[in-house]
Amino acid sequence: MAAKQKINHTEMTVLVFALRYAVGRRTYAPALVCDFLKDRLSDMTDDQKQSLAAELDLMLKYGYCIDDLSEGAVNGLYEALRREYVR
Repeated sequence: MAAKQKINHTEMTVLVFALRYAVGRRTYAPALVCDFLKDRLSDMTDDQKQSLAAELDLMLKYGYCIDDLSEGAVNGLYEALRREYVR
């Protein structure tokens, strides 16, 4: 299997857009996007991880998560990010 490549700026921007869109839906989308991001944390730069953490902070602080499923997915990503960033 080929090694994963680092996430470039444009890809990271698209992933954040996907996260913002998904969190506002009452579907499996929040979990799908958050799981994808969790799988790619090791491919992100420290700056990208910091930006993602700030985005998640805003989502949780201002109630962007419209249901428990969205909030659970975002919290799970936030915890995975915290563990990855602390390494």
